[in-house]
Amino acid sequence: MSYSSAGKDFKTKIEKQISNKQDLEKLEEWSEKVLVVKSIKATENDLKKFHSSSYIDILKKTNVTDDIEALEKELAQHGLNYDCPVLERNFDFVCRIAGGTLTAAMLLCRKISRIAINWSGGWHHAQRDEAEGFCYVNDIVLGIQKLQKVFDKILYVDLDVHHGTVYSSFEPSAIVVQCGADILFGDRVGQCNVTIKALVKCVKKIINCNIPCLVLGGGGYNFANTARYWTCITSTIIDTEIDDDIPDCSEYFTLYTPTYELRINPGNQKDYNTEEYIANVIDTIHKYCDFITKNNIIQK
Repeated sequence: MSYSSAGKDFKTKIEKQISNKQDLEKLEEWSEKVLVVKSIKATENDLKKFHSSSYIDILKKTNVTDDIEALEKELAQHGLNYDCPVLERNFDFVCRIAGGTLTAAMLLCRKISRIAINWSGGWHHAQRDEAEGFCYVNDIVLGIQKLQKVFDKILYVDLDVHHGTVYSSFEPSAIVVQCGADILFGDRVGQCNVTIKALVKCVKKIINCNIPCLVLGGGGYNFANTARYWTCITSTIIDTEIDDDIPDCSEYFTLYTPTYELRINPGNQKDYNTEEYIANVIDTIHKYCDFITKNNIIQK
């Protein structure tokens, strides 16, 4: 079976992104405050609740074919090229990603927990019929669909530098928040100047709404900063303070150079956001929210 080097590199990056974060959390010894639940793989039928049969079928073909090149035209029709190269056992990979988010949503639906986290989730760009923007499955849509069986209205909050293709409703009974790390300073793709402190403040306001909340990962191409961010978010959720110094026994300690600390200082980019512009954005958001509330609009 032949797979592109880009596909292998991409999968390695995903695994490294998650393992870095798990390494920091393991060092903090949070086992007594966190319930770790083994996710259940999503089924083909689960995926088809949003994705088209033709898209799922081509993903399944990548699992069993001996000649990926023979599927080149069909793969291209479904976005499986360029920024979404075919991965080894692509369909199994998609089932695992979606299964994590569906399992987390199930915990909320069954009231086993008020907040559930799947840092491997947050693949918000995938379309119904194609992969897009490094995303092979829209686990967020699937998770929201799962939540809608129990909760009337779902608010979706996207903190990623590239907003996803997901819709939400207002006055929520549950919240889904995508914590993409590519908005942080130091990310080679996002190239923004946002700090962990600012994003933690946002997430804290969300979880303090005291309604069920599904927290997901997302983009992040600086693995050390992604691990820092998600570790800080996790500590905020479980209301536990952590030392800013990263333990030197961390498996990935050398990646946190030069500060070897959790915090990220802002860069020197000029802030072009004037107070007038920010006030206008906030006012526009309030107007949209008022319109949605008054007209009882629910987008699906």
